[in-house]
Amino acid sequence: MSNKIKRELENIDIPTELQDRARLGVNKAKGEMDRDSFHFIKNKWVVTSSAIVLGFFLLIGSAFISPTMSEILAKVPFLNLIQSESIVKIVSDELKEQGYQVQGVSDSAYPDKIIYVSIDGTDQYYDDVKDQVKDKTEEILGESNYDAFSVEIEKFKEHRNIEPNLDEKSKQYMEETEVLMEAISERLDAEGFEITTFGVTHNQFDHYVQLDIPDNEPRNGELKQLIEEVIGQHDFGDFEVKLNKYNEERRDLEMAVSSKVIGPLHEALRAREEFHTKGMAYSFHPAPLQIIVKTTVKSTDKDAKEFAADLETTVEKFLATEEIKKVMKDEPYKIIIRSSNQKKLNK
Repeated sequence: MSNKIKRELENIDIPTELQDRARLGVNKAKGEMDRDSFHFIKNKWVVTSSAIVLGFFLLIGSAFISPTMSEILAKVPFLNLIQSESIVKIVSDELKEQGYQVQGVSDSAYPDKIIYVSIDGTDQYYDDVKDQVKDKTEEILGESNYDAFSVEIEKFKEHRNIEPNLDEKSKQYMEETEVLMEAISERLDAEGFEITTFGVTHNQFDHYVQLDIPDNEPRNGELKQLIEEVIGQHDFGDFEVKLNKYNEERRDLEMAVSSKVIGPLHEALRAREEFHTKGMAYSFHPAPLQIIVKTTVKSTDKDAKEFAADLETTVEKFLATEEIKKVMKDEPYKIIIRSSNQKKLNK
């Protein structure tokens, strides 16, 4: 994991056609772009280009909040109403329990706050129940304290051939990437290297293999030579081998903070209209950890400063709970409340 990466939650500009695929739960979302980069990371395809990055690190869609986290939120004013399950699951389960033919429930991509409900069945059935389903979904959202969300009902349409058309060269890069990735994976396993994150980038511009390795791994030279041997066994051109060292303890801390602190906090703030939160971002580098709350409030609003102070206090109370302090492990942090025009609102 690069120390220079700044994780932006729900702040990735994704073309509409890819948003639709994401909402359908398609794991192999591939883009047709001028600069395709097929990057295969431990059995998961990720498509990158100069225009977009599809990472889905945390919060594309509702975060799942465990019962333990729900108890933590209960200790903080205004955050104590968030449910212990994702709102998507709550809506889906309740609608199906009511007997509606619900094919799927999803929430919108950043920055919108919309719950989509897809109804299966005939056109007549859809016309008969769509208003009922919308009313029921709005009722569920109200009971679950997701008053910042609206509802849209859709007729389910089976998507076929959703893979975009790729030119022959791009297909070749993609096929060669998969072959090389599988060959490297097999060789690493055979040699006893436990590398959990590695990737192959192969396109008309870049050709390299990148591995994240613990900083206490003593076999760096052997590992690099092994990868170069595997590359040499295939006639795919020259590749650079990049080894990115990381501190395992530090990485575990950052992952715990992102999933157990930032995720639930983001879910809670985004759900309630009173918090005017459209998204969050966070960055460990440079220190201290920056926790950034992005709001829809304008910096010119007369109550903007007061609102920001109250919101900062709410976040502080959440971070001050004993359970969260155990996760944070005295990690220094700085809370930043931003306006809709990217101005810092709090002191």
